[in-house]
Amino acid sequence: TIRYIIRNTTGATINNMRVGLYFDWDCGSSYTSNAGGFESSDSVLWIAYDNGSTQSAFRGCKVVQGPLVSAMTAKYGDIAEIPYFGGNGYVTYEKYQSMTYGFDPTDSLKSRQNQLFQVLTAGPITLAPDGIDTVAFAVMGAANLTGIQAIANRATVSIPWSCCKGTTGNIDCDTEGGVDISDLS
Repeated sequence: TIRYIIRNTTGATINNMRVGLYFDWDCGSSYTSNAGGFESSDSVLWIAYDNGSTQSAFRGCKVVQGPLVSAMTAKYGDIAEIPYFGGNGYVTYEKYQSMTYGFDPTDSLKSRQNQLFQVLTAGPITLAPDGIDTVAFAVMGAANLTGIQAIANRATVSIPWSCCKGTTGNIDCDTEGGVDISDLS
């Protein structure tokens, strides 16, 4: 699990902040043989190696703390152009669009071999001056989609996320409030 504790150190309220992760998984033996998508039933974003007849080497992610705002799977070339191949990269406008409007209602990439990337975003978050909020993502790997969904479910229900809200570094939720060796291991 990747957890961000965010503190507004400015003197002004921050509105509509989004916190996201970008993934270029490249599952399997060829980066152009990936299939992926979003499962709305459990809010899991996934990708897998697709050899044309079966899928394996699944990877996935899920927002486990914070409001899910966007989950996107896209083909390279449809949005981001790779600089190595003469493109301008994943520019600011494209990042904003994918972090704001990233839900793809189609399942077209779930069963086709492509070079894919994904963006998963929590938000929008409003932070008052000196305000603190927490966003967490589960990042997983499994042999199949059912395995990814099971891991995502365990990550969602098994960790007492609210215990540490606002306590930067106090990962194990002890009552001392400081950072100790158990927070680092």
